[in-house]
Amino acid sequence: MTIATDKNDDSDGANLKRVLLEGTTLNASEHVCTVDENNIPTPNGHLRNEMRLNRLWHRATYIIVRH
Repeated sequence: MTIATDKNDDSDGANLKRVLLEGTTLNASEHVCTVDENNIPTPNGHLRNEMRLNRLWHRATYIIVRH
C-alpha cells in the first residue's frame, strides 16, 4: 500500500479505496462478524475488505496485556 507523505495530497483516501477493492490489505479475505442496526449478526458475515469498503457494522474484540 502506498501512503502519501505530502499533507496537501488527497490521494490517501483513493489509495486506501484502491487496495481495499483489490483485496490486497492485511487480512482482506478474513471473514468478520457483521451485524445489523439492532446488533443481530448477519447470517454469513462479510470479508474484511467488504466491511471496510461498505462501512458495515461489525463486532471487534481487543485484548490489552499489561505487565
